[in-house]
Amino acid sequence: MDEAVGRMQRFLHEMVEYVGQADIRYAVPVIELQLGTVLTVTSLLLDSPGPSLSITALLPRQEQAGYLDVLHAVSIGGYPGIAGGGEFFWHADQGRFVVVRLVPVLDLPDERSVLDAILDLSEDAYDWFCVISGAAAERA
Repeated sequence: MDEAVGRMQRFLHEMVEYVGQADIRYAVPVIELQLGTVLTVTSLLLDSPGPSLSITALLPRQEQAGYLDVLHAVSIGGYPGIAGGGEFFWHADQGRFVVVRLVPVLDLPDERSVLDAILDLSEDAYDWFCVISGAAAERA
């Protein structure tokens, strides 16, 4: 387990440097990637239930959405492509939906799987957003 965590920390540090965020000092590396209209923020969590990659997808701002809209969308079942694969939140200060997914480090055997996990959440979250907002699923 310690080897997998060390490997993940090294990879995240390399990615932070690669994407030009090395001047931002965090105790734990945080990678911010803009993928179309979705901003992802990825970091390593060492707490229980075990070491995990925390991937957050911040969806486009909604001018007229609110907490009741979130309850309605999630209570209908949301979007089957993301069901069970993340937690949904409404960020009231920013006026946007946020989806967070935790992926155990042991489920990510290599660097490609880390990048795939980030891209998958971005795509799943955006597709879910399009379904609940009635928008066409076009990447901006």
